[in-house]
Amino acid sequence: MEEIEKGKVEIYAEMLIKKLSESISDKDIELTGIPQQTRMLAEAFDEEVKKYYKSSKSKAAISYKLDLLGLHKRILERKYDIYQEERVKSR
Repeated sequence: MEEIEKGKVEIYAEMLIKKLSESISDKDIELTGIPQQTRMLAEAFDEEVKKYYKSSKSKAAISYKLDLLGLHKRILERKYDIYQEERVKSR
């Protein structure tokens, strides 16, 4: 069972990286080839991954175009959310 679940996360990750590379012309995967940037990408889309993971869908679908400005905004929003979650936990 764990292998199937891990596979769903990998499917979504591959789809996300493919969509990102198509959207921002990252043909050589330079952006996603850097571990810190890949982690930021994963954090920015963690809610979507959770939804897909819990769904019965076998294929991941990302229907929107990713651009650098939108991606940057999304990363900053998620970092702020993480900060707020940690702040509440520390109280």
